[in-house]
Amino acid sequence: MTDMERDASALREDLLATILTARPGRQISVPEGVAWGELILPAPDETPVKAGGGLRVLGICSWTLGFLAFETMKLVARRLPSRLDIVGLVTDDPVDPSAKISVARRFWRYYTPAEREAYERGIIESALTSGIPCYTGQVKCDGFRGLLASWDPEVIVVAGFGQLMDPPILEYASRGIYNVHPADLLHGHGAGPQPWEDLVARKAATARVKYQEIFSVPR
Repeated sequence: MTDMERDASALREDLLATILTARPGRQISVPEGVAWGELILPAPDETPVKAGGGLRVLGICSWTLGFLAFETMKLVARRLPSRLDIVGLVTDDPVDPSAKISVARRFWRYYTPAEREAYERGIIESALTSGIPCYTGQVKCDGFRGLLASWDPEVIVVAGFGQLMDPPILEYASRGIYNVHPADLLHGHGAGPQPWEDLVARKAATARVKYQEIFSVPR
């Protein structure tokens, strides 16, 4: 293990320890069949009594864009608790050296390890303090497919996530899976597969956001 890998591992251990000690009763486990990553459960006193009957939504979100998308979902759920039920959050782990999320090729390369840790901790805390379980690991595996089935989302919202997803994920939600990314198409910005590179090349200080329906079943 290199010095950089040792530093990253220590930072990740500190991250998990901080999350656990922030609220007694939180639990961290590794689902069977997962090569890397953890499932983090909120403490019992963080889990509210839900109204029930709402649309079951899973957020697959990371970084600033994912955080904003997830916070928006939470706002809707607070205002309309009988209409929307956020069943879980899946997020990148840009600190874990074993995570396969293309850190060196994506926007994470612009941040220090400590900054990456702050991004990850922020969105995990956002989920846990609202009583929402959070998963930080591999998605193309039986372990995550079992977790997905237990959450049983009707809709999946993706924003800023770093792993490729396979048909068992893309085709799971009965009401579709939707991708959110920065693209001001009205003015010709962000079209195509590299919206992040477009932002950097233009040195853009702001960005519009659009969503793209990846897959949905016929209504």
